[in-house]
Amino acid sequence: GEGYDDAREAGLEALRAGDVAQVVLAGGMATRFGGVVKAIVEAVDGRSFLEIKLDETRELEEAVGAEVPAALMTSFATDDVIREFVAERGFGKPVVFHQFVSLRLEPDGDLFRDRGGRPSLYAPGHGDLLRALKESGTLDALRDRGVRVITVSNVDNLGARVDPAVIGMHVLGGRPYTAEVARKLGDLGGAPVRLDGRLQMLEGPRFPPSFDQDRVPVFNSNTAVFDLDALDRDFDLTWLYVEKGAEGRAAVQLERVYHEASAFL
Repeated sequence: GEGYDDAREAGLEALRAGDVAQVVLAGGMATRFGGVVKAIVEAVDGRSFLEIKLDETRELEEAVGAEVPAALMTSFATDDVIREFVAERGFGKPVVFHQFVSLRLEPDGDLFRDRGGRPSLYAPGHGDLLRALKESGTLDALRDRGVRVITVSNVDNLGARVDPAVIGMHVLGGRPYTAEVARKLGDLGGAPVRLDGRLQMLEGPRFPPSFDQDRVPVFNSNTAVFDLDALDRDFDLTWLYVEKGAEGRAAVQLERVYHEASAFL
């Protein structure tokens, strides 16, 4: 398509200069895939999601002759398993940093307790990324290695690679944040809209009930490119009220989403 060659060349230039790092979201509560950590679940030809993503980045490093540092955001439910997996498989030393921990609530606002009477913990969404990058020292560590741009994607999204053309489109666009969207085929998720005149990514629960979300033909794939320096600030993200099942009954979780940074960037 028009502009593809220019974008790809700009991306390759950024990669060769060592400007680019990969951030993989590998946190959450390990409740899918039979209760195992999905990052290490077999995905294709005997290889796990995380293995495929890191292997693809290794191949890109060899192709461009430059390093693409990796940073993995884990949670208390996934951290030990992922660290052990990375060490066993010889994936070098990606930066591994934690998202945060919160407490589930009852629908009436009381503290949710498990059958043993203990408070029930959860990881409060990938909105933790923005604060965790800073507070863990990961942002400074990447900057010290010369990184200027980071890609962000879910560990189980194998289509979300470190792609030179996407990197280059971001660089040439001159904006601090680039979001990837995909055409809706019955999918749910956040979407780009204008709110008070400002284009931003809005999560589904924040749409007014009267708004037909199918009017927006695309949805947010939770894949993005950021200028690293743009994240060196605080973001007042919206807390979303989410009801989920736990211990066989309804529990309330307050969660945030990182792409709401679009309201500020």
